[in-house]
Amino acid sequence: EAIDHTPIQGNNDLTFNLPVYAVDSDGDDSLMSPLSVMITDDVQVMASGELTIEEPTVADLAVGTPTTS
Repeated sequence: EAIDHTPIQGNNDLTFNLPVYAVDSDGDDSLMSPLSVMITDDVQVMASGELTIEEPTVADLAVGTPTTS
């Protein structure tokens, strides 16, 4: 199911609690414990630019020293 959030410019958060229960083998429920969930809708950070990723070689991985350039 889709989650609606405030249609504003910039970051916004949606926070809600979900009730969580544990049930044992004969069907007894535990006390409810809330599970807090926060979903952050953020804005695009990189509008334009270039991103370069250099993967390590098999030889670097074999000796455990991948390059970091």
